[in-house]
Amino acid sequence: MSTITFKSITDQIPVISERSNYWFVRTEGGRYYKDFIESGVIAIGYNEVPYSSIIASRTNDGYDYRILSGIIRDLFKQKERRPNLAASQILKFTYDIKKGDIVLIPTYNSHKITWGRVAESPLITLDLSSDNCPYLKRKKVIWGDTILRDNLDPFLYKLMFTRHTINNANGYAEYIDKLTNSFYIKGDQAYLVLDVKTKNKIGAKELFQLSTVFDLLEEYSKDKQLGIDTSDISIKLNVQSPGIITFTGAITALTIIGVMLSFIVGADFSIENNVVGKVNIKTPGIIKAIQDFLDANEKRKIKRKILKKTLNDLNIQNPQDLSDVMKKLLE
Repeated sequence: MSTITFKSITDQIPVISERSNYWFVRTEGGRYYKDFIESGVIAIGYNEVPYSSIIASRTNDGYDYRILSGIIRDLFKQKERRPNLAASQILKFTYDIKKGDIVLIPTYNSHKITWGRVAESPLITLDLSSDNCPYLKRKKVIWGDTILRDNLDPFLYKLMFTRHTINNANGYAEYIDKLTNSFYIKGDQAYLVLDVKTKNKIGAKELFQLSTVFDLLEEYSKDKQLGIDTSDISIKLNVQSPGIITFTGAITALTIIGVMLSFIVGADFSIENNVVGKVNIKTPGIIKAIQDFLDANEKRKIKRKILKKTLNDLNIQNPQDLSDVMKKLLE
């Protein structure tokens, strides 16, 4: 079995491009939400506006919505009261929403939000018989998870009050990233998002005890001569219950913290064996090294016990993205 290194783990961790844009796309009051999900698309109306008119609005610097606005005014006469807005929405959908961007779509009354990643930049043509949405201008999306509104960061509520069909959500990127991944890399930093599920009041004691993980990280860094400075790691708390705790720092340091917490919270790193059932995997490399380190002496076992109780009290779930990577590598 090959040795599992930091690089083999971080190569599997999701990387969010700093160039990605974020969008909130409405679904006509939830009418076409199910169609968007089942067909793997987002769509916008104005079927009567030909693609040639959209192309005519292109300029060397991007596009000029006033060109398309004039075409829409001539095409719809008095039926379209806001041709400037219509042109702006069509051009944003066509040219600004690109492959790799993140989109959010709401159900009726924004009771639930589903996020997805845009799979193609150009508009696509699909067989419309597969759904009830009549809109021809579409883009392919690979959908991720659906989140109840009550489980969203309250800061995102502001986004749901926007009225346009296509809304730039770059100002909410920090909060959206935490929806899409529990462990990810963006720029030169790693982000570890812990989901606090408890509905009880979160006390200062629990938050203070959570810092025990930094003691373990410092010991591990010293033991392995890694030179990690824990002062470079920041913690951001959303102290409502439930809420999230976000660690931000160097990729190596956050990977170690993530692996430690995965062990402490009780992640099951085993695989199915068709003959004898579940068997634990013993493998060389970073995962085994951290596991052995945590079990090496009584002082660490006490710290591990304190952390486990704190994680249980806060009902913090296992960082799933990292655990999935570790299981994949072990298997």
